[in-house]
Amino acid sequence: MLLLTAFQWLIRYGVLWLALLDLGYHVPFGFALVLQAVDLHLAQWTGIPAGCGSADLGLAAALGPQVTGPTVATALLLWRFSTLYIPLLVGTLSLVVLACKWRTSATVTTETRN
Repeated sequence: MLLLTAFQWLIRYGVLWLALLDLGYHVPFGFALVLQAVDLHLAQWTGIPAGCGSADLGLAAALGPQVTGPTVATALLLWRFSTLYIPLLVGTLSLVVLACKWRTSATVTTETRN
């Protein structure tokens, strides 16, 4: 479990670094990792779901001196979708499938009792 958790977090924190690398900016991985870790924890303390953009603003401000504005916007959009919205969509679909299975099994159980 420890290895799987470490692998999942490495992938999660590697998305921004990979997006910037793909867009032509070489930001050190350690810098991107620490930047996201600090920024995401600060955004978490706002008490607003997903930090309400505060993580994005913090990352944009920190990356601003090294990366151009449009590139930061593109990288952060890719980062937000791949680390927040896609996992939320997968979780929602999983809950729908589980609810349908539960409903089907409850119906079958009720029919067998009658």
